[in-house]
Amino acid sequence: MYIDFIRIPTVSRLQFAKLVGIFRRGEHIEKLPFCKLMRCRTLKITADKPVDVNLDGEIVKMRDPEIKILPKALNFIVP
Repeated sequence: MYIDFIRIPTVSRLQFAKLVGIFRRGEHIEKLPFCKLMRCRTLKITADKPVDVNLDGEIVKMRDPEIKILPKALNFIVP
């Protein structure tokens, strides 16, 4: 089990407007060489100021976030 981490550098509003269709279709990893996909079990980001982090669709500002996979941490009941 891994965390999919995609690094997307800051782009201007004009660049973003041109690329928004590619992002919406989920084609940014294949079509944009500056978007980097990495897979890991632990991720720690060190930054001078809080960074925007997308956690399952929610954007939150975090300072030096550390994200880990915790095996068997959740139990699910399936009918």
